[in-house]
Amino acid sequence: VFSSDMKSYTAWSSTKTPAQVVELLNELCISSDRLSREIGIEKITTIGDAYIAEAGLPTFVPDHAVRVVRFALLYQEN
Repeated sequence: VFSSDMKSYTAWSSTKTPAQVVELLNELCISSDRLSREIGIEKITTIGDAYIAEAGLPTFVPDHAVRVVRFALLYQEN
């Protein structure tokens, strides 16, 4: 399971307009969804600035941990 939380999101978002916040979150979700499809993991949900995904559930894949770690490393570059 992969779970993310943007560092300093609350402080950052308090200085932006609602439109700017929505734009950033939308871009993040679109790029993260694309990356998850490429790597073969599945998004569970997004909650504000958090992105939660998994690999190997409900159908087992032997490289589930490798997929999640690969996603996490590439996600940081996003």
